[in-house]
Amino acid sequence: MVIRKPRQRGSIYVLTLLTVAAVGSMVIIGVSVRTATSAESTITEQVNTNNEGTLSAAEFAIAKIEADSDWVTNAQKGTVFSDLTLDERTYTSTVIDDDTKSTPTASTANYRVKVTSSAGIAREMASFGLEWVKALDYAALLKDEGAKFYWALSEEYGATIADEPIGNEDGDYQDKEVVGQGTNDEGGIVPVFNDSSDHVRVPHDSGFENGKGAYSLWLKNTNLNPFKLTGVIGMRYNGSGDVPTLSVVVVGRSLVVMICEDGNYRSEKFTYTGSNTILDNTWHHVAINFGSDTGVEVYIDGVLEGQNLSNRDAVKSDANHSLTIGAGYSIMSWKNTRAGFEGSVAHVAMFHDPLTSEQIELLSTTKPDAKAIALTDQSWQIEFE
Repeated sequence: MVIRKPRQRGSIYVLTLLTVAAVGSMVIIGVSVRTATSAESTITEQVNTNNEGTLSAAEFAIAKIEADSDWVTNAQKGTVFSDLTLDERTYTSTVIDDDTKSTPTASTANYRVKVTSSAGIAREMASFGLEWVKALDYAALLKDEGAKFYWALSEEYGATIADEPIGNEDGDYQDKEVVGQGTNDEGGIVPVFNDSSDHVRVPHDSGFENGKGAYSLWLKNTNLNPFKLTGVIGMRYNGSGDVPTLSVVVVGRSLVVMICEDGNYRSEKFTYTGSNTILDNTWHHVAINFGSDTGVEVYIDGVLEGQNLSNRDAVKSDANHSLTIGAGYSIMSWKNTRAGFEGSVAHVAMFHDPLTSEQIELLSTTKPDAKAIALTDQSWQIEFE
């Protein structure tokens, strides 16, 4: 569990409270004295003790949440930590769904944590909000690694445009009914493709033609027929035979990549991964390098699963053909008809240089839609009794 917070040294929680108070966003709910017969000095001392204790309890609660790899489940118990007593001071905690004001569930997006410190006749409570946020800017990460184009395919249902934020080459969904119909393992929105007519079509860009480069993408194959070929991405080229210059397909539980620069159909242009490298209903990261001295390399989840040393062809492009995502081309015959995907394809990136082993490890282990728990801005509340 990652909790986003500033990086200043010292007690971050004290710093946060002081900062919040300085800008006037801390809410002081009220102060009440339980008895009028206690000495004022005693009350003041106990209040000061509780003030320190509340900050310690808040710090302890945040540390517990940050270390909890199963916070979503454990939050449903309604507490962050069990009641404890230290140095005549008692600490308690509760957590609720900040939207429903009831016990959190698996779908809770906003939490309200309350901690209490009691000493003698005085008690102080502090509460703060937590919310789920994206853990990173995946587009920025890809750009930093050299990506020239990137399609997240994370649009909501009904969208017609697949946004491309790096090279400004938006794609067109051919069927808006597939948009936003699924989620990945992190809960990120993805399309669910079904056939050859519901893919994304990206108009020609001269940047699609590369003597060397790489592709990175995530996919989940839902086709259970081991003899059926389904296309992931593809692009035709007006070569002598109009054979696709790029086609990535799933056959059974293997991935097959064809890269061809002259438009002639030849099986020696194929690169195969081993059997059972693309498991049914499982998200996989795919990285493809081409055009270098090492030929075509196909990595599944960071592992080199296929290589064709003899194929050092470029990927060609022309104005008459688009890049397709969610569809490739049949490579089992010279006809090369379009083959649609069954499942989801997302976070497709194109690079103008092959990826290094370090980059492939980074991209295969970084979840594009990973979320983190963050402290909600201006959510601290303090209550004295």
